[in-house]
Formats: sequence, structure tokens, C-alpha cells
Amino acid sequence: MPRRSSRGITSAIAAVLVVAATAAISSAAIADEPDGIGITVIVTSTPAPSSSPSASSPSPSSGNSGSGTVVTPGGSPSPSETPRPGEENLGGILYVSGLSFDGKHSVNPGATQAKLQFTVRNVSDTVITAKAAFRIDNAFGLQLGQTQTVSVYKLKPDETRVIQATIHDLGQWGVLHGAVVFTPPKEVEGVKLAPITREQYFFFIPWFASIFVVLAAAALAVVWVVRYTAVAAASRASSSGVE
Repeated sequence: MPRRSSRGITSAIAAVLVVAATAAISSAAIADEPDGIGITVIVTSTPAPSSSPSASSPSPSSGNSGSGTVVTPGGSPSPSETPRPGEENLGGILYVSGLSFDGKHSVNPGATQAKLQFTVRNVSDTVITAKAAFRIDNAFGLQLGQTQTVSVYKLKPDETRVIQATIHDLGQWGVLHGAVVFTPPKEVEGVKLAPITREQYFFFIPWFASIFVVLAAAALAVVWVVRYTAVAAASRASSSGVE
């Protein structure tokens, strides 16, 4: 009985020691953790707004060097303000195209006529009235026919208009020089404008030249037929002589 009691006491003491040791180890582990308990908390911070200027804000430029980008509020610049190939810019108010030519022959050699035309675009916010004076010269600078003046009346904003004129009595000149002087208002929206000349050389086959080409082709055909006939006859005569 005493042995059982001593063994029981010994076991109890050992159990107490084990529990105490376990508690001490747990307390030490908890004490070593910086946050107390072994739970890791990840905090995601939102970056502070950048202090750099916005992309849509124009950056200051120094002098005239480099290139700048103008950002139009609400979107990109209007396509109507972009010059097209061959157009001339008048102060960012008007765009004037090149000159085109369309000639027509007549039975009367002196009654040849031609149509000149160009386009003008109004990219401003103002209704504009202007005028255009058309003329045609020969290769030596001699004016042919009469100058035709056309009124460009009330060209509305964002409107593109074809301006044309027909000039008669051009004669039979192969090389023609067409020109138009476009005269806008002196000032539009505070921008001063000046007249602009669009010109172009054109080759227009003369009426008599066409006839000459046809007659020359007919003459060459006749010569070829005559020579071919003569060669054939000579060949036949030579063959008969040999026999």
C-alpha cells in the first residue's frame, strides 16, 4: 500500500512537472512573437495620389524649340481642321485645294473651252464670303478667253464647296496655264488673310494636231501598202525569170 501511494504521488508530481514545463514553453513562445499570437496580418496600403501634373494638362515650354502637343478638351482635334493633300492653309480659317482642268474640243478650232475648278473649306466658326478669279494663258503668257470671276457667297462653318468656271475661245494651243486668284475677307476672327493663287500647267491636244496625227497615220499606211505591193511584184517577176 505504501508503495502504491508513493508511485501515485510520484506520477502526480511528474504530471504536474510536465504540465508546468508545457505551460512555460508556450509562454516563452508567445513572449517571443512580436504580435503576441502567431497570426500574420498583411495590410495592403493604397498609394498616395501622384503629385505629377495630369496628362491632359499642357506642360510649359521654353522658347520655340521642340514640339508641343495640344490636348483638346473632350477629345482629339476635329478632322475638319486637318489639311488634306494639296491644300493651302489660310490662317487656320480656310483651306484651298489645288486647281483641276477639264478641256473640251469643238468643231470650230477657235471655240475650244476648258473648265477650271478647286475646293475651299471653311474651318472657322464664321460665315465667309469671298471671290475667285479664273484665267487661262498659253505657254507664252498670252491670256486666252476672258477672266471669269465667281462669288463664293456665305460659305458656312465646316462647309466644303466646289468653285468652278468655264473659259471659252482657247484656240489651238497644246500647253495651257490655268490660274485662279482666291480673295478671302481681309480679316476673320482676328486673323488677317491675304489672296492666294493656285495655278497649274495642262497639256491639251489641239484639234488640228489630232487631224495631223490621223493623216500621218493614213499616209504611213499607204506607203507601207505601196512598198509591199512593189516588193511582191518584184518577187513574182524574179521567180518567173528563173523558170
